Amino acid sequence: MKRTFFALALAAALPMSAQAGEISYNYVQGGYSATSVDSADFNGFGLKGSFAFNDSFYGFASYDSGDDSSVDFDQTTVGAGWHTAGDTQWFVEASYVRNEVDFGGGFNSSDNGYSVGGGVRAKLSDKFELNGKLSYTDVGDFGDGLGAGVGALLSFNDTWGTYAAYDYSDRDNSNLDTWSLGVRASF
Repeated sequence: MKRTFFALALAAALPMSAQAGEISYNYVQGGYSATSVDSADFNGFGLKGSFAFNDSFYGFASYDSGDDSSVDFDQTTVGAGWHTAGDTQWFVEASYVRNEVDFGGGFNSSDNGYSVGGGVRAKLSDKFELNGKLSYTDVGDFGDGLGAGVGALLSFNDTWGTYAAYDYSDRDNSNLDTWSLGVRASF
């Protein structure tokens, strides 16, 4: 079901290349983030930033933190990507990933890994953008597997907008579902 939803959203975005504003790779965003791992729900916040090095390459970093009772779950990523030009842009990314879980009482676990992926960003109008991606993530003790994500950005003006996103990752025998909603400032 989740893969079908992603495929339909991606297919709907592909033919849309009407005259629209420029897709920005220079932004900072932050807001509410909720991650479910099997039966645990981690509610918290997420921060992300992206910076264009030139017309095709960009760097990005993100930090998501959430807690469920006395357990904290954090994920940090730092990476780089490449994209095509136009109102509909294909992109590929590679990133370093760090996952940490703090169970309280001095017991915690963390591991490092990587993620590679690609997808599409489509500017459907001056105010609205959709994106979709497929990825593979391997973070040692935290598992490895395929994932997918979809998102949307509604711009109020050239600087401010609001975003919503959903990411799914199948890590060995665990499913990570992450929902996020917040504010983006583009520059």
